[in-house]
Amino acid sequence: YYCRQYQVQDGLRNNAIQRCVDDAYGCMGFGTREGLNRFDGYTFKVYRNDSEAPNSIGSNTIKTLATDQNGTLWIGTRTGLYKYNPGSDDFSSILLCQDLPIISITQGVANDLWLISNGKILNYNIPLDHIKTYTLPDNSNCSSICITVLGQIWLAGQNGGVYELIESTGSFSSYDLFAHSTNITSRYINCIYPTATGDKILVGTRTH
Repeated sequence: YYCRQYQVQDGLRNNAIQRCVDDAYGCMGFGTREGLNRFDGYTFKVYRNDSEAPNSIGSNTIKTLATDQNGTLWIGTRTGLYKYNPGSDDFSSILLCQDLPIISITQGVANDLWLISNGKILNYNIPLDHIKTYTLPDNSNCSSICITVLGQIWLAGQNGGVYELIESTGSFSSYDLFAHSTNITSRYINCIYPTATGDKILVGTRTH
C-alpha cells in the first residue's frame, strides 16, 4: 500500500482535522479550524468566511461534515448549518440553524438530517425547511446519533445513557450503558455506530 501524508505545506489550511467526508463529485472534504478544504486528488481548495461575499461559508470553524442521499454536502460550523452549491461553488445558510453550533450531522431516512446543537437533537426536514427539536428525557446532553438500516434512531448521552427515539410518538426508550459496570472513571459516550445488519449498535466511550 502507498501512503502519502498531506500537511499545510501541501495546501491544507490547518493540520487539525475535525471531520472528513468523500462527496458525490469525487472530492474529499476536510473540516478544519480554519475553513473547509476540498481535495480533488491533486490540489486543495480552501473555503473560508468572507464578509464581502454573502454566499461564503459563515464560519471558519468547521465542526462536522456529511453528505445526504442526494449527494449534497452539508457543513456544520460554530455558527450554523450550510449547504454546498456545486453549480455556483458557494454556500447557502440554513436560517433555522443560524448562530447555532452544529457538532454532528446524520442523514435520516426521509430526506432529513439529524443534528446535534447545544446538547439537543434537531430533526431538519430538507424539503419543508422545518426543524423539530428533541431533548433527552433526563436532560442529558446528546453526544452522538446513529440510524440503523431498519430506520431505528439511536442517541447517546454524555451521562452514559443510550436512547432509542420513537419518532411517531416522540418518546424514548432508555438504557444505562454502565448499569452493570464497576470502577467507572467516565460515563461519557463519544460515539455510537450501527452495524450493517441493523440489529446491533457499537458504542465508543472515553475509556473503551
